[in-house]
Amino acid sequence: MNRKGFTLIELLAVIIILGILMLIAIPSVTNYINNSRKNTYVTTVNELVKGTIAKVNNGELSVYDTDTTYYVPCTCIKLENGEAKSPYGKFDPAYVVVTFDGTNYNYYFTGKDVQNMGVPTLTSADILPKESIVANVEAIDTTVGIEGTSNVYVFSDECNGEGEVGPAGTTVPGGSSGGSSSGGSTTFKGMCKKAKTLHTATCTRTTSSGCGGTVGNGNTITYGTLPNGTPKGGDAYDCDVNNDGTYDAAKERFYYVTSDGDNSILLYYTNMNNQTNYSYDSSNQNYHGPRNAYQYLPSTTEWKNTKLIAPSTRSIKNESGNGTTYSGSYSIESFTYTNKAARFLTYQELRAGCGTGSGYSSGYFDQCKWMLENLGNYEANSGSYGYWLENPYSSSSSDVWYARGDSRLVSYHYASYSSGYGVRPAITVKTTDIES
Repeated sequence: MNRKGFTLIELLAVIIILGILMLIAIPSVTNYINNSRKNTYVTTVNELVKGTIAKVNNGELSVYDTDTTYYVPCTCIKLENGEAKSPYGKFDPAYVVVTFDGTNYNYYFTGKDVQNMGVPTLTSADILPKESIVANVEAIDTTVGIEGTSNVYVFSDECNGEGEVGPAGTTVPGGSSGGSSSGGSTTFKGMCKKAKTLHTATCTRTTSSGCGGTVGNGNTITYGTLPNGTPKGGDAYDCDVNNDGTYDAAKERFYYVTSDGDNSILLYYTNMNNQTNYSYDSSNQNYHGPRNAYQYLPSTTEWKNTKLIAPSTRSIKNESGNGTTYSGSYSIESFTYTNKAARFLTYQELRAGCGTGSGYSSGYFDQCKWMLENLGNYEANSGSYGYWLENPYSSSSSDVWYARGDSRLVSYHYASYSSGYGVRPAITVKTTDIES
């Protein structure tokens, strides 16, 4: 019986063919596995984005500032099947990044896993291509802001506390669980949030009056203080008066004045209607209340946040705290701020907020510049002189108190003064609706 096996040449030919097939097949299989993993990576990111959207929509994450890029750690987004992981390992660190344009939220992603596979640059979550996922990502930079925003904000890993807000390009640490003194709780849904920046202006007063006597011509005036601990006169807050869900530092800036415990009074940073002046009462009889000027206070349809306490009927008092003027000859009528969301600050509240000084002595406002913001005759040599206070002057039936900028004092003038003074709203809110 004749037996014939493979020759050495035939075996070598088979091995070479198998090697060629493996060289062709292995990259294809590897590419298939890698593509599958990257597709899973993208799917997981989409789930994280959906979880972030849910937290933003139900108010668990406080995303409101149009000038800030918010970093939300993926560790605080819990999915139905537990903690999110990439196909290569645990995310560490990774973020869903959010911006708000005043109307819509936009979502991005950046992050890596423990095997350093990830997306090193901010990439729109709507169009995240699997090609964005690369190897050897060493670090994720949380100081980068989306174009058009000046600040970055990093939430804590638990999402129940915030880090400090800071300029893009600076290191912004994550907050601790339960909030921080600088960021506050992410679940805050009250009326007024602590300001994170202060308003400034340049003093152009060339005389010793106004800011020229306290700050100096050409120097920067800084208005208010950043809240820290128990609120005090001049602490800056941004109050969502129009109820649009945002706290606009440019248009909704208020300064804390005083409190009776349950309720707090805050003063708007500027006069209404582009610094236009109005008489207090055209009859020149101050005991009727501010019948002319009050019309230009914001209405409950303009400032429609239901957390504002409407002023309603006021028993207006003079600076001595009683209800008469001109040595008791005239009784001050109760006044109704019909359909208004704010009122005028009183003489007594102004003094409580400023803290020191007599009622009409020069220098009364030297430590309280926040009460004089945007008064042209304080910042410059011309412009609006001041704004009305609610109280009549007790020794006259025609004079009314007002805050004056050039001489930095509280003074009084005829209620029907033809040039008039500004209308600067004071709001009342529950103390619990002010971020602590």
